[in-house]
Amino acid sequence: MAKVDDYGVWAPPQVPGALQQPVGAGPVSTIPVQTGGVSTSPAAGGAGPAGTLSVGGTNPDYMSIIKNSPAYLAWLAGSNAQKGNLATNRTAAIRALVLQYGGLPPGFTDAFGDLRPEDMDAATHNQFSTTQQIEKAYQDGVNSMRRQLAARGGLQSGELGYGQGVQDYSHGLNTYNAGNSFLAALNQAISGYTGGVADINAGEAGVISSETGNAATLYPKIAPTSASLVPDSVSKYGFAVYDDGAGGLWKVGPNGPEQFTPPSAAAGGSLAPAAAAAAGGVYAPGPVALPVPPPVTDRTGTYVPVAGGRKYE
Repeated sequence: MAKVDDYGVWAPPQVPGALQQPVGAGPVSTIPVQTGGVSTSPAAGGAGPAGTLSVGGTNPDYMSIIKNSPAYLAWLAGSNAQKGNLATNRTAAIRALVLQYGGLPPGFTDAFGDLRPEDMDAATHNQFSTTQQIEKAYQDGVNSMRRQLAARGGLQSGELGYGQGVQDYSHGLNTYNAGNSFLAALNQAISGYTGGVADINAGEAGVISSETGNAATLYPKIAPTSASLVPDSVSKYGFAVYDDGAGGLWKVGPNGPEQFTPPSAAAGGSLAPAAAAAAGGVYAPGPVALPVPPPVTDRTGTYVPVAGGRKYE
């Protein structure tokens, strides 16, 4: 804190980051950088900022531009609608096949998720389905064979085993053929869907090709220009600044070159130490205002302590 001795000499308080000097030694001429400041000395090995920097220029993302063009978006909307219709037809065909068959044959996989629980319930309870008709025909055949043997008294003969084998074979063959017919119809439905989608997607190349020229005309590539290092920019701003010769100033940002606007003179032309350090430059602070001591009253009157004496009010 401030102290007043018998001679009215005031010793100013310590100010972090400011150079302290004895009272009466005159104004402070320099203020050292606070801890963590960056020196203007070249990097190890004598390397300094590059003398030139490639700035400006454009390298458009033509694919992104094309896919956001009105022509492409119109094609995309139309193609999505067509694909939706194909998917609807595929789903309806598969559900109809399952209902007609009476369930799912071995080897079937619902790759598109078209079947709902209610579809399966309706199929298994369809008494007129293919599988139900096969089972009915099998039971009718077995019963008819047994009645014929019983009429001749042949149920205990070897003819029963033979007749049962004939019925079992016919049942297996009918089940096998029905499953193959189901899978063939299923593949036809899926092939119609996938083939239609492939045909629609094939049209994308033509749209992109026709829009490539338009995109190149509207958004041409522009080569970057070479900006020159501004002398003393490191000491003035804390980092290298480059002039592109067309009134633009540039600096190296975290993602590459970016435009730079110098701080206003009213701000003292200084940059924050952290910003200067991150840019590899030096902290150039503006004026530092020392606190004004309060008036002191003693037997001689009211005065303000100043360096080397008193200033009476």
